Amino acid sequence: MTAHCVKLTGPARSPPRAVSDSQRNRRNSIAMAVDTQTVEKLAELARIAISKETLEEVSDRLGEILQLVDQLQAVNTDGITPMAHPLDEEQTLRTDAVTESDRRKDFLALAPQAEEGLYLVPKVIE
Repeated sequence: MTAHCVKLTGPARSPPRAVSDSQRNRRNSIAMAVDTQTVEKLAELARIAISKETLEEVSDRLGEILQLVDQLQAVNTDGITPMAHPLDEEQTLRTDAVTESDRRKDFLALAPQAEEGLYLVPKVIE
């Protein structure tokens, strides 16, 4: 499988951090287990209801997600250019041209009250 890098077209990003082999091994050795108390606290903060029956399953799934994140962080990205988007496409913009005429006077003529090119409205705040 060949990796393709795309030139960064968005806002500038800082280069990837260098991670030593010892840091990478230390991350891989830590099993990120999420206990049920942590899940209960997260559910409370997120204001979501997790039943007692599914609490253990949610805890296991969150642990699996954190393990996947650890695997992604362990990948060596030295020499890889950060991407703003995985596809090398440019956005085609239309030309900035006036497409309709100035109808300001026409619209001001429809207003109940207008003076010196401004719409007059009743005073709301005293």
